[in-house]
Amino acid sequence: MMQQAVGVLFFLLLCGGVYGQNLTLAGGAPSGRIVNGTTASQRYPFLVALLNKDGQFCGASIITLTHALTAAHCLEDYPAPDSLALRGGSNSDKSGGVIFYVGYYVLHPNYNKASLDQDAAIITIIGSFGGYPNIGVIPLQESEIAPTWCYAVGWGYTDGTAQTNPDSLQFAFLELQSFSKCYAAWGRGYTPQMICAKTPNVDICNGDSGGPLVCNNRLTGIASFVYDNCTGIKPAVFAKVASPSIRSFIRANAGI
Repeated sequence: MMQQAVGVLFFLLLCGGVYGQNLTLAGGAPSGRIVNGTTASQRYPFLVALLNKDGQFCGASIITLTHALTAAHCLEDYPAPDSLALRGGSNSDKSGGVIFYVGYYVLHPNYNKASLDQDAAIITIIGSFGGYPNIGVIPLQESEIAPTWCYAVGWGYTDGTAQTNPDSLQFAFLELQSFSKCYAAWGRGYTPQMICAKTPNVDICNGDSGGPLVCNNRLTGIASFVYDNCTGIKPAVFAKVASPSIRSFIRANAGI
């Protein structure tokens, strides 16, 4: 699902290339669902759908009672905050749950649109996420972790070529990869501010951008980009929550 970064609230599929490679944004301007995942059988209280007037275009994760973490590429065109909203407490991106309006947002100051390095942004809502059923905070990954099984959830394309959208939230297990394996797959476009995960024939895709990679019950990554058409040939890439620069950005703008 992730080769192209999820930009604003549109369902665009961006092509371009991190150092000449064909990328598909996981969310933002593009949008989509997990490829070869399964329909989520439970709720993920921390997950919210990022919406604009056309509907869901990215995902985000609740990290405090007033803040959600998403991908910078989802908001890199700087849409007006009052044109955006978050839907929480529902496995549907179109109905149910609670709508929260956006007060303002901030992109990582070192976000690189060309390389998708530092692909993180923080959204501050009007009001609070507190006091609602099926809505809650996820703790952050605070340190390096060894390769392990993780999961991703999102509403992105289920087929990157046909650009098919799901009717409900999708779930997939992905295996966290070592830095050396990620670098071998992606080359010099892969940085210490990124992590990658892979399962054969499974991928994130347009619309999944900004959504979570959860490892050991902690928010470990922010869906950023994948290889051409979300085929799973290369590992999906996520912004690394525990990297010093991204962790410092979160602390400065969300107070945690």
